[in-house]
Amino acid sequence: MVGGALGTAVRDGAATAAAAAAVAGALVLGALARAPHASPGAAAAACGGVVQVRGALASGATRRWPVCFRRSPRARLRVVTDGHGDLDCYLYGPRHALVARDDDDTSGCTLDWTPRDSGTYWLDLVNAGLSPTDYSTSTK
Repeated sequence: MVGGALGTAVRDGAATAAAAAAVAGALVLGALARAPHASPGAAAAACGGVVQVRGALASGATRRWPVCFRRSPRARLRVVTDGHGDLDCYLYGPRHALVARDDDDTSGCTLDWTPRDSGTYWLDLVNAGLSPTDYSTSTK
């Protein structure tokens, strides 16, 4: 049995398989960022590793996800698409400042930056194109 937001989307019949996958992707990243932690220091210790999520984004739509990163000399977040749409990516740090962006006219994004703080970063995906797009994210 499917529960929560994904179960509602499937039961209502309002979501396509791609939309259900996008909801599932949001739940995966959200669960990673909300893992039980006693303090910000504990949250930073639980960060790291590779995170991969797949989903779909309609034309003109925006999705926001929390992603946890440790302070390090280098980090990379890539978003690969099916080649449709014009995907723009904006990454905000734990202090809510924009730390990286890729808003050119291509369908995918690559963000390279130096995480100066450990904690939750927020990834905004914006499909500025005229076509829906399927995407896959990965972090390193």
